[in-house]
Parts: sequence; C-alpha cells; structure tokens
Amino acid sequence: MPTEEEWEYAARYDDSRTYPWGSTWPSATLANYGTSGTTAVGSYPNGASKLGIQDQAGNVWEWTSTLYYGTTPCTGTSGNSRVLRGGSWNYSDASTLRAAYRDVFSPSNRYDNNGFRCARTL
Repeated sequence: MPTEEEWEYAARYDDSRTYPWGSTWPSATLANYGTSGTTAVGSYPNGASKLGIQDQAGNVWEWTSTLYYGTTPCTGTSGNSRVLRGGSWNYSDASTLRAAYRDVFSPSNRYDNNGFRCARTL
C-alpha cells in the first residue's frame, strides 16, 4: 500500500489540484459517490489524476500504510489506526473526494466502502 504522502502526491501531483482530475466539482462522470454501491475499477476515466491513476476519488476509501496519530502521520510503530484517503460511494458530500481530505479507521474494522491500492516505487 502507498504511504499517505505517496497517495496524495499521486492525486495532487505537482500543481496541488483539489481533486485528482483538477478543480472541477465532482460529477457522475468523474467519480462514484453518493450512490448505492461500488462500481468496476476504471469506470470513471475522466476522473483520472494527472499521472493517469484512476479511481482515487470515490468508490472506496483507500487504506494507506501510514499510522494515524492525532492530526499528523505517525512515523512510529505504536497504535493501530491508519489513514484512509479518497472518499467512497456512500458519502454524498463531495468534499470527502478532495485530494487533501483524510479519514482514519482501525484496520480491524471491516466496511464495504473501504479498500486498498497496491503501489510500487519506480
């Protein structure tokens, strides 16, 4: 899984965009949110990031490998809550899709609106 910083860089790139696709307010052609379930990966190609990464906003919250401690990432090994990014299908508030928005859960909790992304360093 990517770290929180890697995830955000992939979504915002080098121009600090509001959403992975830019600054345009989310719509049904850009992301899956405020709906009744997940959609197939790649269903929103217009919502891809500048790096071409799809589905970073909406569909499912994405786990990161970053531990959460208060309002900042925790670099230690204590604690078990991790940062999630990207928003999900069951949130109708488009602000949760912002590239800078973050949430936190314990990995021991299971929800149908949480998922993960595999990443590798080049």
